[in-house]
Amino acid sequence: MPERLKKAWQLVIFLAKDLTRDGWRTLITTINLLVFISGYLCLSALAEASKNYGKLDSDRSSLMVIARDVFDPGDSIITEAEFAPITRLMPDQVYDFSPLIFRLLRVNSFLIQVRATPVADMPSIFNLELVEGNWPSANDEVVIGQGTRTLTEWKTGDLVKIYGKDFRISGVISSPGTKSSSIWMGLDAAEALFNTRGIYQMAWIKVASDASADAVAETLRDDPVLKGKYDTFFVDHLYEQYARALDDVASVSSLLIILSLLTIMFGTYGSIFLLLSERSREVVILHAIGFSNRTLRGILSLRTMVQVMMAYLLSWGLSVLILQRISSKFPLIANAILLDVVITPRILLLGLLLATAFGLVGVLLPTLRLSRSNIHSNLEW
Repeated sequence: MPERLKKAWQLVIFLAKDLTRDGWRTLITTINLLVFISGYLCLSALAEASKNYGKLDSDRSSLMVIARDVFDPGDSIITEAEFAPITRLMPDQVYDFSPLIFRLLRVNSFLIQVRATPVADMPSIFNLELVEGNWPSANDEVVIGQGTRTLTEWKTGDLVKIYGKDFRISGVISSPGTKSSSIWMGLDAAEALFNTRGIYQMAWIKVASDASADAVAETLRDDPVLKGKYDTFFVDHLYEQYARALDDVASVSSLLIILSLLTIMFGTYGSIFLLLSERSREVVILHAIGFSNRTLRGILSLRTMVQVMMAYLLSWGLSVLILQRISSKFPLIANAILLDVVITPRILLLGLLLATAFGLVGVLLPTLRLSRSNIHSNLEW
């Protein structure tokens, strides 16, 4: 065996024996690191999911007219009489519009947005794209968005109970924003289900291609029929509000991530400081037989890195299990969009580099007091 490999193997054996000798201290240090690193991984996954939420595609060509000062869109009420200001803008500024019934309901144990509009308007006005199955052709059929399918694992042909009535899923649609995380049914079916003929929650407007959506919105806000009672927003207004709120979540998570990394440094610092205090005579003896401060610092760094690596691998597995458990039992949903909280390769690699760096700083600080000048003072007693 080459001399270098032999020395490396001897070092590995030495570190293994030293860690085994420490016993409970090694175990407690590893557990402490595991907790801190798991906190980093979970918080990083949450922060990245929050940031990605605000990057989803948004629809800037459509507007909605909704009752003013309502917290839940389902509480809004608009009737055909309020559609007149929209009709006056056609066809120069408004391409077309459609009434929309909106409800937030518990469907098969899931809290999901249920939307209803004429089936013919789904692709033309709401930009829904059928990717599987068929559009609803009967009053007991619905389509679901890809986001809904991801959340619920429903598939075409399944039965879902909405407002006490069974509906069959006839197809799956794709669309940007929150529309993909909804259940869609025909307007006639919804009016019969909710017994609300001619009463809707909002008017959905598709702006003409050569018109300004901002100008159309301003015109509708100032219209005497709508002014004071209804507001006009971009259809992704709520999505944008949630995105801004989740930016705050991401900022808080980032702060907690930094604290998690600092605790890794403090944990290794405390472990090494205690080790040097309890083994001061062994350190002096190693100095006496020729070990330099640099060599001792290197051994302690390798010893700590072994613990950090052990804790990191365990933390990775534990964090994946925790996030999977949360996603299955308590899925994180913002405005009907499922947040995909996962540990990406970037988070994993960056975490490994940062944990290593902070761990080494935790070793460096207490080893600064290593000095040959304390040999005699430690040997005298």
